[in-house]
Amino acid sequence: MLVRNAFFFVFLSFLFLAPKISAHDFTNDELAEAIRLRLETAQAYGQMRLGDEPVFCINTLPEFYVSRDFQPLWITTGDKYQKAKEMLSIIGDAEAEGLTPDDYHYARILTSLNHSIRHDSVGRFELIKLELLLSDAFFLYTSHLYYGKLNPETADPEWKAKRKTDSFDFAGYLTEAVESGKLREYTQMLAPRLPEYAVLKSFLDYYREVVARGGFPNVPAGDKLQRGDSSERIVAIKKRLYMGSNVEIKDGNMSPFFDDDLEAALKIFQRRNGLGADGVAGVKTVELLNVPAEKRIQDIKINMERLRWLPEDLGERYILVNLGSFELEIFDKASKTYDSEVIIGKTYRKTPIFSSKMTYLVLNPTWTVPPTILKSDILPEARKDPSVITRKGLKVLRSDGTEVPLADVDWPNVSSTNFPYMLRQPPGPTNALGDVKFMFPNPYSVYIHDTPSREMFNKSERAFSSGCIRLKNPLNMAAYLLAGTKYTREEIGKIVQTRVETTITLPKPLDVHILYLTAWVSESNSLRFGVDIYERDARIAKGLSGTPEGGSSIGSRL
Repeated sequence: MLVRNAFFFVFLSFLFLAPKISAHDFTNDELAEAIRLRLETAQAYGQMRLGDEPVFCINTLPEFYVSRDFQPLWITTGDKYQKAKEMLSIIGDAEAEGLTPDDYHYARILTSLNHSIRHDSVGRFELIKLELLLSDAFFLYTSHLYYGKLNPETADPEWKAKRKTDSFDFAGYLTEAVESGKLREYTQMLAPRLPEYAVLKSFLDYYREVVARGGFPNVPAGDKLQRGDSSERIVAIKKRLYMGSNVEIKDGNMSPFFDDDLEAALKIFQRRNGLGADGVAGVKTVELLNVPAEKRIQDIKINMERLRWLPEDLGERYILVNLGSFELEIFDKASKTYDSEVIIGKTYRKTPIFSSKMTYLVLNPTWTVPPTILKSDILPEARKDPSVITRKGLKVLRSDGTEVPLADVDWPNVSSTNFPYMLRQPPGPTNALGDVKFMFPNPYSVYIHDTPSREMFNKSERAFSSGCIRLKNPLNMAAYLLAGTKYTREEIGKIVQTRVETTITLPKPLDVHILYLTAWVSESNSLRFGVDIYERDARIAKGLSGTPEGGSSIGSRL
């Protein structure tokens, strides 16, 4: 080990003490030899730093230079640093993607590049450092655009939605990008192509402009305001809405009178922020009007990152449930063709985030009480009062399906570990699943279904279930999915009236993606914000502001 350390320091001394001559006096072969020696030394120690800069792509970087016989890419003779300047400009624009330029050595590359351009004499070590930092910056930045800066398995361990699974050849892509002469275009092509991403990106730029202009005006707290009222606070509300993007106060009307135009604009604002659209400036509405633009920038960046986690292709026809908006949408060839409000899991029984494929639905479903509800809800009640089983319309069944009389169960002493039965609710108007359930295999026993408790859809925040997704007007969705078959809306209604459990295979399976987005784009390309109901945003925000992961922690990627 002492010998290896001695060799390392002799090597560094050679680089630092090497004669300083014009960068263009080095031949590419001389630079290639220096690159080879630097990389081999780093591999011998299992780590790499260039001055005080960590190198992140410790697998891809050596592979890339081996593939090109260690020939330099960015500091080649005769190039006059043109490619290096372009790469610096690209990572300098990383903020437009919700990322941080200095994650990609921006300040260090800027200093080194300026030094190399302005001085006739440049040390070989400085040139090699610039070369390797530029390549490392490209690999790390493009991987963040393509896969996301954060690994969802650690940033949000409950995020199990479909992800990109390919092993992208970033080294080959860099060569192709430079040879094409379109480095910026090639880099940008790795960002998500989902239309929503581009719209979020444009709003990120807008909110940064708002911050640069001093932020949104404050709306003073006070009593609720509605149409017909007059107050100086109304002027503040109009000014805030006027700056609020896509919410227009007609003719710049800044009078202190609460008119029809203000009510209409306020309803738009409320809908875009997850509130009931009553057009009244109550406490909650004023709170949202006073959310700083800086907070909205963070919200957008968090959700741009979530979009980077997703695959480019969500399916030709797919269902998307956004837990952040309490909504379900169906897309056919990227166009929304159906939507509905939904109820999701309570904060202590969160609906999981995952992808699957819907293959069938069941009309007049029976409901078998799942283990979690059995353990936490039903059995504790039944130990105190066994009649609750009858009141809930449940039957006690053995594993072979035969019914067990209520009196035959030792209810005071049952528990989830010594209850050898299952509880099942037959079809009917009080069945917990309502008239229909939509099935897609998953390890969470989660499905989309009807509910007899439809009054809960009157709430703007709808986290009331035990994890499954309750759907408003589910028979309409059944008819939509079965369009073109004999199961018309009328025929479905007739089957429901029979109260006979009936399974129907969908004519064509469709992908299901249950996601969690707290800033998203509506069909009209307007920006909407939701409530971080499951409190998942802070962890992602912290990760985005932290140092990038490198080396083995990004494993197969770099």
